[in-house]
Amino acid sequence: MFRTKRKYAVLLSPAERKLIRYCLMELRNKLAAERFDTEDVDAIIIRLSYN
Repeated sequence: MFRTKRKYAVLLSPAERKLIRYCLMELRNKLAAERFDTEDVDAIIIRLSYN
């Protein structure tokens, strides 16, 4: 009835991390240009930057 949530960790190389960050920044810029909220994308970018 009460299951614990599974947690997953993904280990990224520096090149993979850089590519993901670049793609997220492109997505953020596109959303900002279309006047959409970028709060969730910003949170992911920050999380990637400090881990």
